[in-house]
Amino acid sequence: NSNSYFCSYCSYSQTFTFDGINYGIMYQGATTVTVLNSPGLSGNISIPQNVNYNNVNYTVTDIYSNAFSSSPGLTSVSIPNSVTSIGSRVFDGCKNLTSIIIPNSVTSTGNFMFESCTALTSVTFPSSLTYIETGTFSNCSSLVSITIPNTGTSIGPYAFDNCISLLSINIPSSVTNIGSYAFGRCYG
Repeated sequence: NSNSYFCSYCSYSQTFTFDGINYGIMYQGATTVTVLNSPGLSGNISIPQNVNYNNVNYTVTDIYSNAFSSSPGLTSVSIPNSVTSIGSRVFDGCKNLTSIIIPNSVTSTGNFMFESCTALTSVTFPSSLTYIETGTFSNCSSLVSITIPNTGTSIGPYAFDNCISLLSINIPSSVTNIGSYAFGRCYG
């Protein structure tokens, strides 16, 4: 069954659900899919590297903005090495998300990706990411420490704003730009 309501800001020729996760096919004949808004998921989820729909095997390459923002019950997410891009606010408000590993295949992420993930304690950043976007960890009140890879060059504005439990951060010498209020209200 094709549904067009999963993504109101984008145009997909077809959408479908596989194991509770919604996907979009951009155009007829495409071999890749994007994870779309998948509300109400909980527990540990694993995004597969490949999904089969109508006897066609698709590779999962992107996670669209707000994909899991309506899933406060998520506790962990496994992202496959096929994903190269993660949109804005993907995990916004996932208040039970405790940890996540972003694979080295990811080369870009969106703003406020983990905003208000109040249980998030650790994140592993891949060496492929050079920029921590605006507000990436804003209001992640349980985040204690993070290591930015040696390939990092910039930390965006409000990146760690209100991370009240943040005790340490390793900023490599490769970082040449730190945005305003990047560590605002980081009292620890």
